Amino acid sequence: MSDMTTGARPYAKAVFELTSDESTRALWSDALQLLTMIVSDDAMKVVLDAPHYTKEQRAELVLSVAEGKLEVQAQSLIRLLAENDRLQLLPTIAQLFETYCAEADGAQDVRVVSARKLTKKQEAALVASLEGRFGNKVTTVYEVDAALLGGAVIYAGDLVIDGSVKGKMSKLARTVLRK
Repeated sequence: MSDMTTGARPYAKAVFELTSDESTRALWSDALQLLTMIVSDDAMKVVLDAPHYTKEQRAELVLSVAEGKLEVQAQSLIRLLAENDRLQLLPTIAQLFETYCAEADGAQDVRVVSARKLTKKQEAALVASLEGRFGNKVTTVYEVDAALLGGAVIYAGDLVIDGSVKGKMSKLARTVLRK
């Protein structure tokens, strides 16, 4: 996932920098969501991965599916991504773009994966702590993964805070094996 994020970040930042107001953000958000749906379709993935298509053909294929629904700049983005063999980054670009928009609006999207379901009191304390750390409003999504054994992993944009028992055991094992 981090390789996808690393590759997608410059494109997402460039698109975000093109937006000057809420209406252009909304247009780009809609365009990126549409493009994500197109390139994420199983049948489209097979076609886009087929070696006998040129980069230009891949771009034109995506553009033909989205015909009439994209502004000129979004069409240029598709051509650029196809030229650089980066069409598969569109879902991550869209996700990062939404994160940048939320941050610009004074909000931070956070995903919390915990070993057990958190109580309302724990959720409230976590949100208060994260809002203090980030200095802005936090929107949280909670998931449960029993494989963590205990604790939680917090994902906030590019930041990952691993407070899970599994993560601590892995870190300890790496430390012991190095010595």
